[in-house]
Amino acid sequence: MWLFDKFLDAMGGHMPVCLITDQDPATKVAINAKIQLTHRFCIWHIMRRLYEKVESSLDGSDDFLGRFKSCVYNSETLVEFEQEW
Repeated sequence: MWLFDKFLDAMGGHMPVCLITDQDPATKVAINAKIQLTHRFCIWHIMRRLYEKVESSLDGSDDFLGRFKSCVYNSETLVEFEQEW
């Protein structure tokens, strides 16, 4: 929480609109306690979790993984993402 206090001091008290972090539970608690904003996890951690959670059920389906990566990395708008999804 100290870190987020110092972050806000450095920002002149201006609240950020969005903050991207890893999936550390303590960070999430501190953000929710100190800053009211949209909190998102970074894409690296999301993709890492994807492989941990579903890799065994894909049976080496490179087609799915390729299409999924394309959907995530090549969509620039919500509409593009939803069309690809």
